[in-house]
Amino acid sequence: LVTEATISGLHDLRRVQKLVKTFNYQAVCIINKYDLNEAMTQEIEDFLDEESITVVAKLPYDETFTKALALAQPIVEYSKDGALSTLVRESWETIKLIIKENDR
Repeated sequence: LVTEATISGLHDLRRVQKLVKTFNYQAVCIINKYDLNEAMTQEIEDFLDEESITVVAKLPYDETFTKALALAQPIVEYSKDGALSTLVRESWETIKLIIKENDR
């Protein structure tokens, strides 16, 4: 799951989590732009904790992402060594490990 630290982000997260539960999947979550509203980020983290959903990353707002988007490039290609790219890659590696562990 990916959400943003907004009221609508939390609302949508709750709705998607209901759907995920019906399929009995283990979900994980990335909170995008967490630093733009830390109070909302805390509400989201509280909800995720109640639902036993692991936060694999909290990504900060980064204008580099907007630049990459304008050029239709993935952030990990546009800014290979950037902080956001590093967090995205680390998130993906964490998700792959969780998937591998659950396949056992």
